[in-house]
Amino acid sequence: MPANQNGTFPFSRDSTAFALDYLGSFLRGCYEGWLPWLSDTGTGDYRAGDLWGCVGTWYAGAWEVPAATEYTTRVREILQRRVWLADGWPE
Repeated sequence: MPANQNGTFPFSRDSTAFALDYLGSFLRGCYEGWLPWLSDTGTGDYRAGDLWGCVGTWYAGAWEVPAATEYTTRVREILQRRVWLADGWPE
């Protein structure tokens, strides 16, 4: 697509499968240590093997910034409570 040189839009909007693949590739690259530029984006030192740090970065766009930490805290709480098993979910 000539008008879309650098980015994932509209694919990430139009394809759930694409969006999930893109998320997976980001998390894998981050976890493996293939994104050293993340050390320049936040408040901490980027390191391989920190899955929760990568999840937070996916949300906030920077390494170990407050928004990332708040997000991972919320995700961990939801996982611990297993809200998807509650009656009436997702209403």
